[in-house]
Amino acid sequence: MSDFFDPQDTYELRPPEGFFRGEVRRYADGEWLPDDGEWDMAFIGMADAKEDGIGAAFTYPCCLMYDPPYQKNITWSWLTTHWRGEVAEHPRGNPWHYSLRPGATEWGGDAGRDRHPNYNAGRKGMSKMSSEHSCANGRHAEFHSGNDNIEAGLLRRASDKAIVVVPDEPECMYCGRSWLPSPSTGKAT
Repeated sequence: MSDFFDPQDTYELRPPEGFFRGEVRRYADGEWLPDDGEWDMAFIGMADAKEDGIGAAFTYPCCLMYDPPYQKNITWSWLTTHWRGEVAEHPRGNPWHYSLRPGATEWGGDAGRDRHPNYNAGRKGMSKMSSEHSCANGRHAEFHSGNDNIEAGLLRRASDKAIVVVPDEPECMYCGRSWLPSPSTGKAT
């Protein structure tokens, strides 16, 4: 499958335009260098609340990072209802749909995210911002529907620089539906 992006790979990203206000630093293997336009595993700075969808005119200390999934077989997840809604075909009405890696039938257990290079770069960014500002917020590029970084083409696999793209029709492990709206109903199929 040529468009398969394994969430367990290492990824690099760029901040969306206008996400940070003022000085921005990139991970650079823990050196936290001023942003020079290079892609990296994490970025830190003061995020602009207006650009983050909050709508207020303030900034907050933030680390932008790729966040790998908790479960090793989950490759994409999405909602077709509100995050507090229910999907009748899912266990306990869970509103999230999950697409699994090819051949998998279960979540697969702990993915070891606490050992993942992206997770560790993000934790170091959070720690750096917290030490400088007494608090830190995280903003994640994740394999979820509606992720700003993925939709803007600002997340790529580190090994071959391939830009992460949303799969055409992921299949939910529970109900078999994708996130694509049906032409006749306008709802996810």
